[in-house]
Amino acid sequence: MDLKKLAAEIITFAIKTAVGCFLIGLTVWLVLWTLLSPTKLTGSEVAGWVQAIGSIGAIIGALAVANWQHRKQQSNLAAQQVERQRAMHGVIGEVVEHVKCLKETMDSSQDEAKFREYWDVGLEGTYNAALQTLNALPAHELGGPERAVQFMAIVGAMSKICVLLERDTQSGNPPELKPIYPQLAYHANQVAFSWGKFMPLSAR
Repeated sequence: MDLKKLAAEIITFAIKTAVGCFLIGLTVWLVLWTLLSPTKLTGSEVAGWVQAIGSIGAIIGALAVANWQHRKQQSNLAAQQVERQRAMHGVIGEVVEHVKCLKETMDSSQDEAKFREYWDVGLEGTYNAALQTLNALPAHELGGPERAVQFMAIVGAMSKICVLLERDTQSGNPPELKPIYPQLAYHANQVAFSWGKFMPLSAR
């Protein structure tokens, strides 16, 4: 937990505890003083003390309700943040599957023309859409700097794969993709490696 946040929570708790103890002590003192006082109180004086004690009780109750509402709000915000992170992690996982599919196709295909056709017809559009989706995700909301580092590594490797394939498949010359296979495999492995480190972080 962040030290500043922890210190703020401790200070807030201490203040609330001190105020609560003061009000409770004051209430007890007023009750005892009323009961043990040798002076007889008039009806109006008794009513005044009852009203004062009731007001103190109302203050204590209001503080308790406010504290409960604050904790409930913080709990709801934390739950929403967890769900948001899970959704973003799911999106990243789906995108990583596209890279895995690309590498499997590259590894299994010995025909460069078929690989080019597979990229041009279907995989390129899906891959680019997936990359755009990743670029739209806020890295700072993924759950910490470690996750952000692995996320940026995934995005960087995917971008390099896209640049390599678009450069070679869109050139005017007949494509020779096998020379770039090692580079593609390297970046695909980098995506898998970073995702493997991201996953344990997601499970914390």
